[in-house]
Amino acid sequence: KSGHPMNPAAAVAGDNWWKVFNDAQLTKLIEEAKATYPGLKTTMARVDQARAAVRMARSGLLPRVNATGDLGRSRASDTIYDFSFGTLSNFGAAAELSYEIDIWGRLRGQVSAARADEVSAIADAYALGLVLAGEVARIHFALRSMDEEQAVLQDTLKLRHEALDMATARVNAGATNELDRVRAEAELVTTEAEIAALVGPRAELENTLALALGKMASNFKMAPGKLPSTLP
Repeated sequence: KSGHPMNPAAAVAGDNWWKVFNDAQLTKLIEEAKATYPGLKTTMARVDQARAAVRMARSGLLPRVNATGDLGRSRASDTIYDFSFGTLSNFGAAAELSYEIDIWGRLRGQVSAARADEVSAIADAYALGLVLAGEVARIHFALRSMDEEQAVLQDTLKLRHEALDMATARVNAGATNELDRVRAEAELVTTEAEIAALVGPRAELENTLALALGKMASNFKMAPGKLPSTLP
């Protein structure tokens, strides 16, 4: 493998592994998180600072040129010649080249240290980008899985209501005993409880996703949806 660090843009983008799911909303959420998550912004600012430090350290290895100049005016004598030269302007310029010989390797050591900080900052940004994308994907799929579970329970609840109505009608008609109606009612209540049990965990997932997106949890809502029809 190459010893050169990855580009900072690649550090933020990661490997785009989430695109294999072909889920437009997941891609949108991850891109938004990468653009707004405060922790990643701070890490990328550290990358910029580290790159600036490398440029500054390298500049110490280059020769330095100091330029000076002077401007004067003089009047030529007209007693020697038969005509006058009038007033003349003259300009002098000088350049001084200086170079610090890095005998003890001090400057190169500074460059190496700055380069190490840069590599470390880029690696941190890359790792944080992957972790952030993974967390957003985990929450997204958890929400979608919970939404599908809730949809199944809602369909089941309709069937439970129909079963209770049928059991009640049969009891009233004397076709069966009260036990069938009680059983149908208990199944309906159980299904309602299962639906209610999903509300709290889903809200917690929404709050966590809002945090990853840098948004206020109280103002963030994610509409119910489905899992991708095909998974890689």
